[in-house]
Amino acid sequence: MSDFEEIKALAEKGDPEAQRTLGWIYLNGDIGEVDEKEAFKWIMLAAEQGDDDALIGVGWLYFSGIGTDQNYQEAFKWFRLSAERGDIRGQFNVGLMYLDGKAFEKDEKEAFKWIMPVAEQGDADAQLIIWDMYMNGIGVEKDTETGVKWLRLAAVQGDEVAQYNLGWSYDTGFGVPQDDDEAFKWYMLSAEQGYSWGQYNIGWMYLNGQSVPKNETEALRWFKLSAEQGNEDAFYNLGQMYSEGMGVPQDHEEAVRLYTIAAEGGNSWAKYNLGHMHFNGIHFKEDYTKAYEWYSAAAEDGLADAQNNIGWMYEIGAGVEQDHEEAAKWYRLAAEQGEAIAQFNLGVQYEKGLGVPQDHEEAARLYRLAAEQGYAEAQSNLGFLYSGGKGVPQDHEEAARWYLLAAEQGDVKGQYNLGCIFEDGIGVEQDHAEAVKWYRMAAEQGDEDAQYSIGWMYESGLGVKEDHAEAVKWYRMAAENGNIEAVNDLGRMYLDGKGVKQNHAEALRLFRSAAEEGDMWAQYNLGNMYESGSGVKQDYAEALKWYRLTAEQGNPLGQYNVGIMYQNGRGVKENDAEAFKWFKLSAEQGDADAQYNLGTMYLNGQGVKKDYAEAMKWFRLSAEQGNAWGQYNLGNMYENGFGVNANGPEAARLYLLAAEQGHAWGQYNLGAMYLNGMGVRQNLSESFKWFKLSAEQGDADAQCNLGVMYEKGIGTPANLAEAVKWYRRSAEQGHAKAQQHIARMKQKM
Repeated sequence: MSDFEEIKALAEKGDPEAQRTLGWIYLNGDIGEVDEKEAFKWIMLAAEQGDDDALIGVGWLYFSGIGTDQNYQEAFKWFRLSAERGDIRGQFNVGLMYLDGKAFEKDEKEAFKWIMPVAEQGDADAQLIIWDMYMNGIGVEKDTETGVKWLRLAAVQGDEVAQYNLGWSYDTGFGVPQDDDEAFKWYMLSAEQGYSWGQYNIGWMYLNGQSVPKNETEALRWFKLSAEQGNEDAFYNLGQMYSEGMGVPQDHEEAVRLYTIAAEGGNSWAKYNLGHMHFNGIHFKEDYTKAYEWYSAAAEDGLADAQNNIGWMYEIGAGVEQDHEEAAKWYRLAAEQGEAIAQFNLGVQYEKGLGVPQDHEEAARLYRLAAEQGYAEAQSNLGFLYSGGKGVPQDHEEAARWYLLAAEQGDVKGQYNLGCIFEDGIGVEQDHAEAVKWYRMAAEQGDEDAQYSIGWMYESGLGVKEDHAEAVKWYRMAAENGNIEAVNDLGRMYLDGKGVKQNHAEALRLFRSAAEEGDMWAQYNLGNMYESGSGVKQDYAEALKWYRLTAEQGNPLGQYNVGIMYQNGRGVKENDAEAFKWFKLSAEQGDADAQYNLGTMYLNGQGVKKDYAEAMKWFRLSAEQGNAWGQYNLGNMYENGFGVNANGPEAARLYLLAAEQGHAWGQYNLGAMYLNGMGVRQNLSESFKWFKLSAEQGDADAQCNLGVMYEKGIGTPANLAEAVKWYRRSAEQGHAKAQQHIARMKQKM
């Protein structure tokens, strides 16, 4: 009789041990095919007789649905019978069923009650669960120190999972003081027993030089041991090491193989890296569609970096149709996980109103979240919002603080903006040398705006010694990097021969290049060259074309010049109404010459109905800016009572302001007022002084009056020769009175 036949015979006679053994034979297929129903039948017979192992076995069969329908209540019943007989296996399983709540409503306190005695009897599995319950406050008040005590008991018994978790506790400082050496010790004990996570973490510690000297070769060995057990995170780390050539020659093909295994095992970072490789054309041909597929797989796992990248792909339309709303959706998912770059990107969406309603307050909130994590671009953008008072109260000092934080991390925008506020003294004490320092840092990183600003500082001698050649160097650099303002200013340097040999043709080329790109100052300068015929044939129509383009962009000088062209009929038919329109646009922006011309048009009724009050208003605005013509004309209105009560002293005051700037008519009128004692006390020598200054500038009236004063000795000793000289100069300009004086003096002679 075979052993099987002997066991079967005993089982049929009712021997519980034989019945249980026969059941396991059928379950394991030891004599042929597995027969789960026969297995269940015989183990149940043994259990009904109170066999301890069979009681546990039947509970397990009901729990697993092997040889019978799955029935958690029946499983619990049999585990409970075992537990009540003092079997720690039954007690442990009863506790587990209270914990998982499959047979009835979960009862964590009851679970703790059943599992604790098992742990106290030294069962490592129970001790491990008691650790978890204490650490997380499951069925008992949270107590990390007590939890670690139970974990240590299991670890000391050699339980590899407990050893790993004790290592993790020391690694993270959770429940014990952080201690890399203790972490390494317990990870190693777990790893040497073949536990894959212990092996993985030993590899990680070697890779990062944590507790042990950094050793990429040793890290690779432990990751391989872990990967051989199917640990997808180990496959991922191996992929990274092959991708970056750490401890092994760089091998992207092997990296892809390992990443793929890890990704198929569910590792989100492996999926992400495969997306990254497809996106950037690493090993593969650049393929945005494939990149999107892998990023999507990682994003659906909840990986914030992947969610952000999906957002970016929607934002730029890479591998998918551009969709700002979809971009915002993915950025938000990542941002809500605290991903700084996603918070920044979503902030940009809100600042610009891309895919979401424009909302500067929300932009500021998101920038702040990223900025407080040290994300430099967010710090710079938050500073910009504070600078402009968008979404936050305007606060230049706060702007400076955020710019500085960004700049110190090497952020180009932060460095440039910091340079700007030091140059202007906004939010910080003005310091041109400090401005140059930050501009230079940004410029050396290739920022064209900073390069342009450095050029301006060298041209102006602000914060550095004035050096036009150096200015040209930086303007050229900025221009080559696409800064249109720099192209214009480089043209200006060629036009004026500053820091470079004067070259009108090159100036014209540069002005045209920038003007065609829409730079309003280049359009203005190009118009000037055509108007004056510098470096090009004079062409008023072409000049007007460029003046009009700059004027339409709001350039007050361009608007003024368009007005002049219409007023004088240059390149266009003379049109006072059109001239008035352009002078008014320029004047309203504060251009003093335009204000003067506008006043003149109101005074004379050119292109507009005559209006002395309006004329006075615009002359005054021009005069207050120091415009000599405005001062002169306003003085004239006060002298003659045009639109205002006549006021000699005010007229004299305004003539003096104009005269001191060398305005010949102002000098003449001031001389006349001193001669006649109008608005000032009569002062013949002062009258002589101002007539002479005006006469020397060629004013015929002043020259004639000066001749009279020399002839008659008014305000100066008589001097007929000087009198004749000045009469003659005036007469040569067609001055009738001077011509009469010359004729009279000839008769006397």
